[in-house]
Amino acid sequence: MNDMENSAFWKTMDEWTSEVLRLEIMGGEPFYMKEFKRFVDILIETGRSKKIALTLSTNGTIADKNFLDKMAKNFKDLAFSVSIDGINDRFEYLRHPGKWKEVRQNLDYYYELHTGDFPVNVQISH
Repeated sequence: MNDMENSAFWKTMDEWTSEVLRLEIMGGEPFYMKEFKRFVDILIETGRSKKIALTLSTNGTIADKNFLDKMAKNFKDLAFSVSIDGINDRFEYLRHPGKWKEVRQNLDYYYELHTGDFPVNVQISH
């Protein structure tokens, strides 16, 4: 995914995304990668996102509210599996340099999306 000019992922994207109904993005932190944002933007721009149920894992440390709103409005379904290994000091030790206060605010925002107008689900993985 990192090599946007040469990788098979990007070169064949039109082919394989035309039939995709469900995507699960696991591992790493997708919101940290500019390539992930570009991938989502392409799915939205082509209208393919409207038929895709997207589930992604996140550690909750990054939450671009504008991007999250765009995802919620444009995917058939959206689900976040938030990996939380502890709270407060334990979280900050295990997920250094993450800050629990910021993650808690992000969790609250995911919940706002869940209770909003679009099909967004949130689960905690611990």
